[in-house]
Amino acid sequence: MNTFNSILLELLTIGGVGSLNYILVDLVGATDKAQVNSNRRAISLVFTAIDMALYTLIQQATHKQVASALLTIAISFGVTLLLANPAQKLIYWCVNKVRLGSQKTEVEAVSPWEATYINASDKPVFAYCYSFDYKPLGWGYLAYVSGDAPNNYSVNIVPAISENMEDQPSYTEVAENIATNEIQNTYDVQQHINFKQQFIMITLMKRS
Repeated sequence: MNTFNSILLELLTIGGVGSLNYILVDLVGATDKAQVNSNRRAISLVFTAIDMALYTLIQQATHKQVASALLTIAISFGVTLLLANPAQKLIYWCVNKVRLGSQKTEVEAVSPWEATYINASDKPVFAYCYSFDYKPLGWGYLAYVSGDAPNNYSVNIVPAISENMEDQPSYTEVAENIATNEIQNTYDVQQHINFKQQFIMITLMKRS
């Protein structure tokens, strides 16, 4: 392989895979959504450095550039998929230990929007949506929550099945209901206030 093709292959393997690593980390939900724009370049550079070291080691062992590139891509993607979430949890666990020792609040790798459903797993989440002037927008079980860019959120809601055709309760009625001890002891209650799109979503998820 001539020098130009060799350099091109290395650049594509190391630089391209580093960016794809970040995309994989994002797809498995291991990126910090609250800092996604500022962190993307830094995380990609870290992955590029790791891929470079991995490629160099494999190339020195095999002396075959194409095989080294393919092995680097396969190993890099596999390790990313398997270890992205555990690594994120470990990093935030260490960071929060230090913060708590300094009497600071803990930090999470999720946005306020994600926090409304991130811990739901297979549990149903019931939602009441209202505009900023408290007009009903919809209520029912969350079926789909958008993962769009910040401040561009939407939801699909499955209406609650009821024998009687009922209108959505007013915001005041829901606010008073979720403040009772019975609801607080039975459900995890959150109220998401979106200042950009100007809507309020109250969610209830039954405790285990």
